[in-house]
Amino acid sequence: MSKANVELSIKGESIQSLYGYYLSDTFLVNRRYQRKLVWTLDEKRAFIDSVIKGYPVPLILLADIVSNDTRRLEIIDGMQRLNAIMSFIEQEFDVNNEYFNLDSIADTKLQMDDGKLTQKGIPMAREICANIARYQIPLSVFQEKGASHVDEVFRRLNANGRHLSKQELRQAGATSKFASVVRKISCSIRGDSSASDILNLSAMKNISITSKNLSYGINVDDVFWIKNNIITRESLRESNDEEIIADIVAWTSIGKSLRSSSDILNQLYGFEVDDSDSTLAQQVEVAIQKINEEQVALNVQLVFDKLISILDASGKTFNALLFEKQQAKISRYFQIVYLTLFELIVVQGKEISNMAGLVKALNKSGDKLIKLSQGGGVTGQQKKSNPLLKCWKAR
Repeated sequence: MSKANVELSIKGESIQSLYGYYLSDTFLVNRRYQRKLVWTLDEKRAFIDSVIKGYPVPLILLADIVSNDTRRLEIIDGMQRLNAIMSFIEQEFDVNNEYFNLDSIADTKLQMDDGKLTQKGIPMAREICANIARYQIPLSVFQEKGASHVDEVFRRLNANGRHLSKQELRQAGATSKFASVVRKISCSIRGDSSASDILNLSAMKNISITSKNLSYGINVDDVFWIKNNIITRESLRESNDEEIIADIVAWTSIGKSLRSSSDILNQLYGFEVDDSDSTLAQQVEVAIQKINEEQVALNVQLVFDKLISILDASGKTFNALLFEKQQAKISRYFQIVYLTLFELIVVQGKEISNMAGLVKALNKSGDKLIKLSQGGGVTGQQKKSNPLLKCWKAR
C-alpha cells in the first residue's frame, strides 16, 4: 500500500468496550453529513435480535481524530447501529418484552449504583446479556486527514445510493452557504436543531425523530410536515422535507421560480454543471452572500411562523385547509402557498389585516384556485391570487 492510501485498521471490538467509549464521550457525530437518527423501534429490535442470535452485522466505519492530545472517533457509517446498541443497554426499549440486565456488566452496574440508570421491566437473563456484551462488532478505523478527507470518504461510501437518499447525498459534507441555510432551516422546522454541528453520540437521542413507541426525542407525528400531511413519514426519513426547503431557499434568494426536479436540486448542490458562464449553484450562492446567510434563514423562518399562525387560526392542518378531501403528495401545493406568502410578507412588506378573511380565501384553495404548471414551477397567476391579496395591508 502506498503512502498516499488511507491508513486503515480493521478489527473487532466488544459491545462492552464500545459502551465504555460511549460513556467517555469518545464517539462524535458530525451533522454536516450524518443523517438524523431515524431507525424505528422495530428496526432497533431487529438489530439487537441479530446480535443476540450471533448473526454477523455490517461493519462500522470510524475516523480516528486526535485534537489537543485527546482521541475521538467520528462516526462515518453505523450511527443507527451504535445508537441501537447504546439505547438498548440504557433501558430505552425492550426485546421480546425483556430489558438489558444492568447487573450483567460492570459499567451498567456502576451506572445503576450511582442512580444514573434504573432497571426496567423484566431483566433479560444475565447469561444472554453477558453474551451481548462480548459480541464483537466489526470496526474499520482510518486516520482523519482533515474535514474534506472525511467528507470525501463519506460521499464515496454512500455514492451507490443504497445507504442514503438522494438529498442526503447532496447535503453530505456540503459546505456552501446554500447547503448550510437549508440544513439549519430544515432542522429548525423538524425540531432537531443543535447549537453545534459536532455532537457526542449520547446527545443525538434528544434530537432524534422517533415514533410514539419511544419515550425520547421528537415524535414523528408532531413534526410540521407529518402533522400537516404534506409528506409521509417515509418521505421524511428520506429527507424530502429538505428538498422542499432547498427549492424555497433557491427561489427566494434569486427572486424567481425554478422547475422543481431532481436535476435542478443536483445543480443547486453543484453536482451537475451546465455550459453557462454562471452555474445555478453560483447564482444562488452569490445571491445568498448579497442578502446575508443569516437574513435568508430569518426571512424563510418568518414566513413559516406566519403560515403556522394561519393554520392555528383555521384550526385545520395544511392539507385539510386546502382540500375538501385529504390529498397525497402536496409538497408542490405547499411551496406555491409558501411563495405567495413570502412575496407578500418579505418582498412587499405587508402584514395580515384580516386573518379570518385570509383563512376563508385559503379554504379549499387547492381544489379551486391553485393549478400546478407542467414543469413544476410557480406561475405568476398562481402567485397573485386576488382573494389572498385582499387580506393584506402595508406595514
